[in-house]
Amino acid sequence: LRVGLVAPDDGGETLFLDRALAIGRAPAVELVRLTSAPGSADALARFGVVMYWDVAPTPSAALTEWVNKGGGVVVVAGRRLAARRGELGAFPAARMVGLADRTADRGGTLRDVRLEHPLFTPFRDVPEALRSVRWWRYPRLDAGPDADVLARFDDGVPAMLETRTG
Repeated sequence: LRVGLVAPDDGGETLFLDRALAIGRAPAVELVRLTSAPGSADALARFGVVMYWDVAPTPSAALTEWVNKGGGVVVVAGRRLAARRGELGAFPAARMVGLADRTADRGGTLRDVRLEHPLFTPFRDVPEALRSVRWWRYPRLDAGPDADVLARFDDGVPAMLETRTG
């Protein structure tokens, strides 16, 4: 699976993601770091997924058409997107409404994880692995009307959303 990663840094911020994806075998993942989002149909056709690391996808006809034909977009929201507030660019599955700071209460945890979703297949036998991680800061999201909430933080804020298109 060829994944295009659009990230605003040199790789230090995404080091753990890079390493985690490199060990996968089913499917094997080839991560291609991009300096900007692919803007043409030809550039997008090289990838199965384009991941936006704390940057919003730029709306374009080519991106919309690619997604409608089965291309995947993943938006990883962090402090940059949380600071800008509002819609997430090309795919408004959620609105950013700020940043949760849970340092004073020992951090938040995941709850209401939809373990039947294929994304969580590796965790079906050990759901505690997901629920034991502490999240000190995370974006506060309001799910859009077409978004399916796959996981929430213990304060009710959506942690992972999915929107199917096309």
